[in-house]
Amino acid sequence: MRGWRSRQVRVDKSRRRRRRSVLIFLIILAAAFGIFYVIFLSGWLAVKKVEITGAHFAKAVQLEEEVNQYLSSQRILGFINFRNNLIFLFAKDFSDLVFKNPVIKDFSLHKDFKNKSLVFNLHERQSKGILCLGNEEQNCFYFDEQGVVFVASPQTEGNVIFLIQDNSGRLYSLGDKILTHGSFDDLIFIWNSLAERFHLNSVQITTTGLIIQTSAGWQVYLNQEDLTRTKAALFYLLQSDFDFESLEYLDLRYLRNIYWKTAS
Repeated sequence: MRGWRSRQVRVDKSRRRRRRSVLIFLIILAAAFGIFYVIFLSGWLAVKKVEITGAHFAKAVQLEEEVNQYLSSQRILGFINFRNNLIFLFAKDFSDLVFKNPVIKDFSLHKDFKNKSLVFNLHERQSKGILCLGNEEQNCFYFDEQGVVFVASPQTEGNVIFLIQDNSGRLYSLGDKILTHGSFDDLIFIWNSLAERFHLNSVQITTTGLIIQTSAGWQVYLNQEDLTRTKAALFYLLQSDFDFESLEYLDLRYLRNIYWKTAS
């Protein structure tokens, strides 16, 4: 009798454990479905608005449309959207989309959970000067401190801070660098060093090299592939008693040798 009762007690305990296990499983399943519903199905965390700040050259409306297309481009079973969810969106997800526009140098992303919005803060390239091509169309572009052409500009008139004229016949696409060899930082250094003492008109790019044209009429010839040594040589000349006033040209293409011609 006691053995039967003992077995019955064990059976009852086992049944209660199974019921608790089933109940716990159902609670966990319900909680998981509830979380899944809130995150993916309810739309509570879905992006309702895309905002673009810091746009000057970039077309904010076009970028907003492209971001919205990206957010709605991946659906599972036709209605579950894993992309349009504030929790899982990060700046890296939009890098390829944003940086295909060469105007944009960098950007940050802010997720506003209260207003269900994504805020893109753009950091555009800053214009260092203007590049104009010596072709029939006279196309001109703004370029930044890295020598990257990033947006079309109107033709320049009068004095500008930094004007580059490319007469080599090269065709540019937005995002291209002006110098195919050499350092653009070195070219800026050379330009600034001369500009501290002389009025400069432009840098001209030819098929054979670079020419800095001064307002006084004399020119400085540069080798694009040797701008680092050119920078040092020019610094030495500017510190010396070299007579720049009577120059016709200064040729720094064949360092260590320096050639010049004085006006007759």
